[in-house]
Amino acid sequence: MQTYPLLQTKLHIPPVRPECVMRPRLLERLNAGLGQNGDAGCKLTLISAPAGFGKTTLVAEWVRSLSEAGTADGIAWLSLDRQDNDLRVFLEYILAAIESIVPQALPRTRLILASPTLPPAGVIATSLINELLELDREFVLVLDDAHVLN
Repeated sequence: MQTYPLLQTKLHIPPVRPECVMRPRLLERLNAGLGQNGDAGCKLTLISAPAGFGKTTLVAEWVRSLSEAGTADGIAWLSLDRQDNDLRVFLEYILAAIESIVPQALPRTRLILASPTLPPAGVIATSLINELLELDREFVLVLDDAHVLN
């Protein structure tokens, strides 16, 4: 239904370089956000720091550690760029990221995106949220470089 190809590399978790500095305290804080280590967890974790401080590397290392430990049902990654300021493009990538974990999980929202004219953002958000609530599994959705969105 999509009318243009998606750049698949935007959906790949960046590799962690062997020489990266390990930050166990920050990894523990990210795990706490998932409700691990006896904490209640949360729905959103925001990592904010100036450019070059290793945010992407930290999250890639965290995702790798979750995968190795088998403590995450699924992890979807989306590296954002300025082209994602277009609502249709942004949503196509969000759906592709989620569908990389739960294939064909969001058929109604995908159908809305296939229409020539998008309905108001609130209609799309309602559809997406309702379909996410219907999923029978939890997952992590990483939006890398979200600062590029307006």
